[in-house]
Amino acid sequence: MERRLAELDAVPGIPAQDADALSRMELSWAEMEHLRARLDALMERWLEAQEE
Repeated sequence: MERRLAELDAVPGIPAQDADALSRMELSWAEMEHLRARLDALMERWLEAQEE
């Protein structure tokens, strides 16, 4: 889990403070949707890498 959080923090556009704010539910719905879209894209790339 810590490794996953470190990977999330390393993604451009998702600073560590945003991940912390999300855990405290301090982000707006638009910000959460943006993060969700980024995570969906990362998951898609990860799945493609697993298929190779």
